[in-house]
Amino acid sequence: MKRLLVVGVLILFVSFNIFGKRVHAYKIKLTSVELNNELRGSIDNNNNQLDLINALFSDSLINVEWTLEPTHLAMNLANESDRNIKIIWDDVTYIDQNSFSQRTMHTSRMIDDIDAVQLSTIVVKKSKIKDNIVPIENLKWLITPVSGRWTFDNLFTDECNGKVRIMLPIEIGSVRYEYLFSFDITRDSRKLKTEYTDTSLMVYKSL
Repeated sequence: MKRLLVVGVLILFVSFNIFGKRVHAYKIKLTSVELNNELRGSIDNNNNQLDLINALFSDSLINVEWTLEPTHLAMNLANESDRNIKIIWDDVTYIDQNSFSQRTMHTSRMIDDIDAVQLSTIVVKKSKIKDNIVPIENLKWLITPVSGRWTFDNLFTDECNGKVRIMLPIEIGSVRYEYLFSFDITRDSRKLKTEYTDTSLMVYKSL
């Protein structure tokens, strides 16, 4: 009987961690982008297949698409310039809805030492990358019935209607460019299904 109970608990735990749960959806709207304290480039906000928003920005150097997921901001970045770009991950900063600046991590790196220096990424001219940005404060160690694993808190857990920002520094040659992306956040009336990725991040899925 105890063995059946333990097996049942494990099945429920594994199912929960694979398929996630239903959560309130949040939408972002990119409102402004500053480069070294000056407004920059063109902005577009388009609905995606989940009726959420893909926030787009472009200028002569980069083209960036942002998508808000429950635990992180997904970023697709294309180098539009004729020179290689270096993303300075260790200086990327998330400013939450209460205006607190938080150190971040990108999820292409291994979660081993969150205090370690994050190596920069080279984006070769006319190429692109995909990555995810997570506030390090949201990273937690979860004890499971079997062992333990890293997990990420949701970015928003209440009726959040506010603003968040991301400072994304890049270098081209010896010149540093600091992009500051400002977003409006609103909670949608719908709840969406979620799913966990192989890096323990949570993503929205269609019903």
